[in-house]
Amino acid sequence: GTPTLDSIARGLGIAPRKLKRMLADEGRTFGGELDAVRVSRASTLLADPSLSLGEIAFALGFSETSAFHRAYRRWTGRSPRAAG
Repeated sequence: GTPTLDSIARGLGIAPRKLKRMLADEGRTFGGELDAVRVSRASTLLADPSLSLGEIAFALGFSETSAFHRAYRRWTGRSPRAAG
């Protein structure tokens, strides 16, 4: 599943508000960090020709391929098919 701020904070043993504040102090957001991890992982997965876009979308926590396609285009400015 998709990690949440609460689940990550719990794993780190800190309060969610503290994690949010720590990220803000660095000029970052949880959503921005999540997107950075997803785009990096997507690039790796797209290089594997044995994986379908649906499998990649699911692995990244998207419920539909179309949502992954839109997010990837937002992150990179290009289609995930063009990256693969």
